[in-house]
Amino acid sequence: MTVKAPGKKFIQTLSSISGAIITPHDGADGDAVASSVALSLMLEQHGIPSFILTTSQSDFNKELLKLCSLLDDPVSLTIKEHIDCSFKALGDNIYHIYIDCRDASRIKYIKEEIDASGLLKDSFRNTIVIDHHEGSSKFVASYIDPHSPSTGNLMYKVALKLNAELTPTLSRVIYYAIASDTANFRHLNTSDADTFMDASALVKRGANPAFTYAAMFGRKEMDSLFYLGKVLGGITTLLGGKVIITRDDRDMFEKFGKDKRPSGNLYDMMLQTKGVELVAFLKYTIEGKIEGSLRVAPAATWKAHKIASLISPTGGGHKKAAGFTIDCTMEEAEKKLIDAIERV
Repeated sequence: MTVKAPGKKFIQTLSSISGAIITPHDGADGDAVASSVALSLMLEQHGIPSFILTTSQSDFNKELLKLCSLLDDPVSLTIKEHIDCSFKALGDNIYHIYIDCRDASRIKYIKEEIDASGLLKDSFRNTIVIDHHEGSSKFVASYIDPHSPSTGNLMYKVALKLNAELTPTLSRVIYYAIASDTANFRHLNTSDADTFMDASALVKRGANPAFTYAAMFGRKEMDSLFYLGKVLGGITTLLGGKVIITRDDRDMFEKFGKDKRPSGNLYDMMLQTKGVELVAFLKYTIEGKIEGSLRVAPAATWKAHKIASLISPTGGGHKKAAGFTIDCTMEEAEKKLIDAIERV
């Protein structure tokens, strides 16, 4: 299905702002980080300053470091976790732009900070969403397409409509966003053929598929292998092996921390198992909550985002990949997960 282009009103609004506060969702992934950077670069071309305001600067920078390894020249970004007086430099027509999410709950405290700051003339009319997820929230002049494989796809369309120069840097950033959220194009279907055309255009302008893959999935520490071994050793199955659930524990979290607990390879190994249609991974967060991720095999009919939304009001994502976070014990989370799977 062709990704729709941004509307005329959206482009007019975006072109007329004096400055932007760009916020990706909490726990920003490659698509959210690269899309935020891409938008900042495009606005800079039009002389519009921006700040990236994120719930976790360290998480954002971790993904940004991978992205920047692909760039010949370092990008100039101002990244903050809280609002301060420097934001006044954005002018008198500031807009807040949500990236890769449309729900205020996914940016945590930031909406409250912005509302309290008085930086926006109107917190509704001066908020824009650029997102490819299903949801109910609406803002003025937003650009939302739930049929798009990634927010990066939308950024490419924005670049074209803004007449942005697709420099090697901007092309590599947008390509990274698309490749990240499509698992290097493996999650695409026949209806997503246009994504390959967009990717081709970006490659012609400087994006390098091999280097991008290496940056996203490149060399991990040895501890990551030990972690994968422990998690794979705790697999349980449902529905005759069609569903796989695995989890980590507090000891694993304390030993391996946040940075040495890879999940991408884990999903690949489980989904490549004969007969498996749906996989779920439960793990601890720094706050002690439980984070769940769901992945669906290409030919399977499970709806991951429906399962996630049954577990938590803020859970969601896509049909093939979704997630949720809940404040409960691991045992309670697993029971909620199994109940949701049985209800879908």
